[in-house]
Amino acid sequence: MNPNATSPHALAALVRRVVAADTAAIYTAPRTMLTQPALLSGLTRRGWFAARVDRAPVFNKETVLHAFYQAGCFPAYFGFNWDALADVLADLSWLHAQERPAEGCVFILAHSQVLAQRAPDVHTVLVDLIRDVAATRRAAGLPPLVLLLDQAAATPQSE
Repeated sequence: MNPNATSPHALAALVRRVVAADTAAIYTAPRTMLTQPALLSGLTRRGWFAARVDRAPVFNKETVLHAFYQAGCFPAYFGFNWDALADVLADLSWLHAQERPAEGCVFILAHSQVLAQRAPDVHTVLVDLIRDVAATRRAAGLPPLVLLLDQAAATPQSE
């Protein structure tokens, strides 16, 4: 483990990397960085909606969907399936309803290796879904969508 991974400079660099997101939707970082409150506050100060998804264990499809629902404060009509997650992430109007217009939206899975180990297919579907929705948002000129994952669960196309 890199002792400098949670330094203020390292956290600030990660915030800058996420905020400058132009093409990538998936980023990885050491878990020690992803669990720092300063990461969330740094992103929020930059005008982003930032939420830690895995405050409770996330290990299958049901727990992933429920964790996103809670972390994002999704609307009550959220359907708890992949299509519903894609729809809510594609249209961030629910953020405006909460009086939180955002420059971008980032969800953090600090313990994503648990999902990758216990339900690799679910992990793959989630990563692909985020990439697809982020690309659609980018093509429409909408604020970026980013998923931050633990480096231990990195996918081949993660940056």
